[in-house]
Amino acid sequence: MKISCSEFVLALSNMKRWGPAKVADYVARHGFDLDMCINFLEFELGPECMNEFQWSLEAAREDLKCNEAKHIKSISLFDERFPKKLYEGKEPVVHLFYFGDISLLGSKCITVIGTRQPDEDFAEKGYKAAYYFAKKGYTIVSGLALGCDAIGHKAALDAKGKTIAILPSSLDKVIPTQHRDLAREIVRNGGLVISEYSVTSTMNKFNYPQRDRIQSLLSSVSIVIQSTDSGGTMIAVRKSLKEGKKVYAIKGNNLSLIKNYFDATNVGELSAIEADI
Repeated sequence: MKISCSEFVLALSNMKRWGPAKVADYVARHGFDLDMCINFLEFELGPECMNEFQWSLEAAREDLKCNEAKHIKSISLFDERFPKKLYEGKEPVVHLFYFGDISLLGSKCITVIGTRQPDEDFAEKGYKAAYYFAKKGYTIVSGLALGCDAIGHKAALDAKGKTIAILPSSLDKVIPTQHRDLAREIVRNGGLVISEYSVTSTMNKFNYPQRDRIQSLLSSVSIVIQSTDSGGTMIAVRKSLKEGKKVYAIKGNNLSLIKNYFDATNVGELSAIEADI
């Protein structure tokens, strides 16, 4: 039976001692040629592991059918629309489920993040910054969470720009539930909602840092609207710094990991950030 790219990547990713990093390396070594990858698989795994692969392949096929039944599409690193920046990082991504315009993965992105409960002043400044960059044609990336994430997405929509929402859950179970309508609005307005997680998966707390790494891979620059050193936002900051990306914060924050601050009301300072995007 013929194996699709998504089936192959999901099956291999879910095997013991594999995962996205090893899959990315294996596919790259075989020139992103699916037939070559399949032909050399027994040599790579060893005969004793081929039964495990067959079981994992059947599970992957079932996963994909369940997603397709809910009109959820999928894409893997074999697809030319899947950008190198996702699978060549230190914590690569090799497969995604999605709704919306998948071409946005290859656009110039800037991540907007921060606390779920920003002060009014920071919220206003964060909105202005996100609106400015969306109006300039950059894609605003965030995690659809309450607070600062939503500010970034809504600013992009108000600017008639594009935005990508990355979920820590499957696409049929939008988290937080309060933002289901926002997710739909993003897709209706030409944006993109993505997740690594199948509709058959179980949500857990480890999904959040995994989600954060996708933000760091997609964007050359991250902007923190508001946070503290103990805030969950700093996980995303660490991921970005690990990938060698630039991180800025709005003035008024005092964060030990961030050296770059800007005035969100100063067009000159906003314009200067564009050099890093």
